[in-house]
Amino acid sequence: MDRPTRPRLLFFLALLTTACNSLESLETLANRDPDDPLRQDIAPPTNPGDALTSIARLEDARDDGGGLLQILAGTFGPEVRERAALALGRLPLETHGETVTRSLVACLTDEDPRVRAAAAFSLGIRGDTAS
Repeated sequence: MDRPTRPRLLFFLALLTTACNSLESLETLANRDPDDPLRQDIAPPTNPGDALTSIARLEDARDDGGGLLQILAGTFGPEVRERAALALGRLPLETHGETVTRSLVACLTDEDPRVRAAAAFSLGIRGDTAS
């Protein structure tokens, strides 16, 4: 495989992994307990403003919203993806382990340098030796 093709392939694989994780997360979010206060207050956002509000609420609660933060780390514009990556980094490793780490690692290949920087910073905060 020549040099220019390999980075494209790695980028494609990272996007595919993020998409697969997002589908699993949407299913988890849909099946979440309807009495859960986070599910009642935070619906999947339809615009960047709502996404930033959802991220702030989830970050404050130290909850990933049943995978919503992972989805937001790969959607909307760079500002939303950056904030989602930072919020993911603040989730406790003990309760939000491998899936959060995988999402942050996928963010390291984002097209925007601010998102990549936020993901690297968040991985450092988490201190997950698996990353």
